[in-house]
Amino acid sequence: MHNPPDGPAPVAPPQWAPVPLSRISWLTTVAIAVITGVVLLLNGYTGYGILAFVVGASAAINLR
Repeated sequence: MHNPPDGPAPVAPPQWAPVPLSRISWLTTVAIAVITGVVLLLNGYTGYGILAFVVGASAAINLR
């Protein structure tokens, strides 16, 4: 017969890969550019809104 171990079973820590600080900063830049673009488009600033999305897209290239 199999005897259960004493106490709770050990739990393995989550296996998340570390994210470099440079990737976090580029993700933040892209997020801010997208939010800025949405706000500008909603307020009628079409050209500036599109420009903000283009800046976000150019920053997203660095995430590859």
